[in-house]
Amino acid sequence: MGSVEKIKGEKGLWLFAVPISGLVLTKHVKEELRIDGITFVTREKLPRIRKRLGFMKKVSEMAGRGVVGDFFEKSKMYAVAQIGGLGNDKQEEFLQRVRRAINILSLSQLGYGRRKSNACISI
Repeated sequence: MGSVEKIKGEKGLWLFAVPISGLVLTKHVKEELRIDGITFVTREKLPRIRKRLGFMKKVSEMAGRGVVGDFFEKSKMYAVAQIGGLGNDKQEEFLQRVRRAINILSLSQLGYGRRKSNACISI
């Protein structure tokens, strides 16, 4: 983790990803949804669209190594975005954008189910 902390203060194009729980994307939406620059994608589809999302290496190559470890096995859904700028600043901006996108998704589902059956989407 020390090497990541060293480069966080540098300017560049950053790729951020966080696991998401409580969200299910089906084949009807092609297991992918984009809101406000944040792409929600299933674990199964992630390796197929990794280049478009900005991953330089294959997901299978990153799994089990270094900083990434078993990150891509922890969840069935991920939020991914590329943001340019200083890493320290853009990390918080990314999380705020993910929270806004989750709020939009949650609000869009209010009329479709009963209160007790609505899932809580979270990071």
